[in-house]
Amino acid sequence: MTKFDDYAREVTELVRAIGPLLAGKPPAVQSAALADLLAIWVVGHRDRRGNRKTALEFQEIVLNGHIELVRKLIAVNSLKAYRERS
Repeated sequence: MTKFDDYAREVTELVRAIGPLLAGKPPAVQSAALADLLAIWVVGHRDRRGNRKTALEFQEIVLNGHIELVRKLIAVNSLKAYRERS
């Protein structure tokens, strides 16, 4: 088993644990909760030298990379949902 396999398994377990906490909540509540968690995560990415401008720039890079990943996962999950409905 590779490190990637370990990460994939851990991600799947975490998603399965978090999903039920969001299930049944209004979309606005789900969105706000996910946005808050994402903001906390992004803020955790900072320049260790304490340079605020550099930290903000780095956080922007992290956020843009995350949004790119979300866009890719939308396609993957759309296909998965289509297959489950068929």
